[in-house]
Amino acid sequence: MPATVFWFRNDLRLADNPGLLAASQDAERGGGLILLYILDPQELGDDWPLGGAAQWWLAQALDDLARRVRSFGGQLHIAKGPAEDVLTDLAQRHSVVRLHCNRSYVPATCARDASVKRALAANGVEVITHQGNVLVEPGSLRSRSGGPFKVFTPFWKTLVAELESCGQAALTPLPEPGRLRFAKQVGAFRGQCDIRQLGLVDERARWSEKLGNHWQVGEEGAQDRLDSFLQAGIAGYADLRNRPDLAHVSRFSPYLRWGHITPRQIWNRLDQAPSSAAESPRDRAVFLSELGWREFSYELLHQFPELPRANWRPAFDAYPWQENTSALRAWQEARTGYPLVDAGMRQLWQEGWMHNRLRMVTASFLIKHLQIDWRAGQAWFWDTLVDADLASNAASWQWVAGSGADAAPYFRIFNPITQAKKFDPEGRFIRRNLPALRELGTPEIFEPWSLKTPPKGYPPPLVEHGAARQRALAGYEAVRQASEG
Repeated sequence: MPATVFWFRNDLRLADNPGLLAASQDAERGGGLILLYILDPQELGDDWPLGGAAQWWLAQALDDLARRVRSFGGQLHIAKGPAEDVLTDLAQRHSVVRLHCNRSYVPATCARDASVKRALAANGVEVITHQGNVLVEPGSLRSRSGGPFKVFTPFWKTLVAELESCGQAALTPLPEPGRLRFAKQVGAFRGQCDIRQLGLVDERARWSEKLGNHWQVGEEGAQDRLDSFLQAGIAGYADLRNRPDLAHVSRFSPYLRWGHITPRQIWNRLDQAPSSAAESPRDRAVFLSELGWREFSYELLHQFPELPRANWRPAFDAYPWQENTSALRAWQEARTGYPLVDAGMRQLWQEGWMHNRLRMVTASFLIKHLQIDWRAGQAWFWDTLVDADLASNAASWQWVAGSGADAAPYFRIFNPITQAKKFDPEGRFIRRNLPALRELGTPEIFEPWSLKTPPKGYPPPLVEHGAARQRALAGYEAVRQASEG
C-alpha cells in the first residue's frame, strides 16, 4: 500500500504541527504513516555544522520524540546522510506517494529542499510543505513603500495587524493528532540507524552531566516551562527582564529553536491566561515583541542570505578588526577581569544558554572593547548555545556590532561596570557564577581590581574601559568615512 512520510526537522513536537497533522490525515486514507528524522550534514550548509551544545540537545530531543511516538504505537525512524539520497531510497523501497514537512527558512536548507522536491517528483512522490515554525512567512510583509522591512518597529506593527486581520484562527494552535496510523513493516533504507549511531553526544565532553542539570528537553518540557513563566515570570517582565539575577525570563529560545513549541502556542496561551494583579499593562506586550524579534531575524535572513557571513552594511568592511587569539580565548574562558562579562560567559559554558542582557554585554565587550570581529563571537555562540539559531544569532551579533539592520548605534558601548551595577545590583548573579568572587561584598564585587588585596584566582581587567572605548570609536570613525566616501 502507498505510504505517506512526515519528515521531522526543526519541529520536534506532535501538537500544533500542521505538516504532521496533514500527513496523519493522508495516512488514514492510504497505506499508513512513516515518521522520519534525517541528520543531514548539509542541513544548514557547509559552514554551519551543529555545534556541541546543539548536538547534545538534539540527542535528548530525539529520545523524547521517539518515546512520544511509541506511545502512539509507532516508531520514529532515524537516518543519517544527504536527505535527498535517504528520501529517494525510502520512496523507492516503500512505495511512498506523498511527503509532508514544515518549511525551513535557512537559505542553504531551502536550496536543499528544492533539490529534494525535484528528486522525489521524478520518483512520483508529491511533496507538500506547510508553515509550521513562524507566525508569518519571511518576505510576506511589505512596508508602506512596498519594499521589505529594515526596521523592527514598523515590521512588528505590521505583523500584529496582519494577525489581527486574520482573526482568532491565526493564533489558535492545531491539536495533536488523535491517533497515528503507521505503515506496516518498514524495512531497511539508505542511511537508516538508531539515535546513538548519529554520534551527537561525545561522552568524553560530559555534556549530559553539565547541561542536563538545567534543561527538561522536549515537548513536555516546553509546556512545563510555559506554565512556569506564566505563573512566576510574566508579572514584571517589562521592567525586570534585563535582570539576570531574577526569574523574569522565559528561557523559551531552545524550545522554539527545536520546535518543541511554536510561537502560536505561546501567543495563544498568553492570550488565554488571566492577568494577575501583579502584572502591568506592558508586561505581555513587551514579551510578545520578543517573539517579534525572532520573526524579524528570519525576515532579515530572507532578505540577505549572507547575514551570518557578511556585514549587512558594507561600510563596516572598513572596520579595523584586531587579530588577538589570546584575548579571544580569555573572553571564551571567562577571564576578561570584568565580573558581569565573565559571569555571563560562565553561564553560557555551564548551561548552554545566556540571559539576553548578558548576550548584549558580552558581545559588546568582544566587539568594542577587544575589537574582535563579530563573526568570531558568533562562531563561539554557535558552538556553545543549545538554542543556536542561524537567523537570530547572526542578526543579534550584527545588531550589537552596529553593522546590521536597525542596529544599535555604533557609539553605544556598554560599560560592563555600570551594566553590572544596574542589572545585578546586589551581585547575586555574579556570585552565583564566579566562585572566586563569592566572598566579596557590594559594591566591591563590581570592581574587584580596586581592592587593596584583589581576590585570588580572578584576573585583572584585560583592557581598561575608557581607553578601549576610545579605540572602538576611532574604529567606527573609519566606518563612517567609508559610508560617506
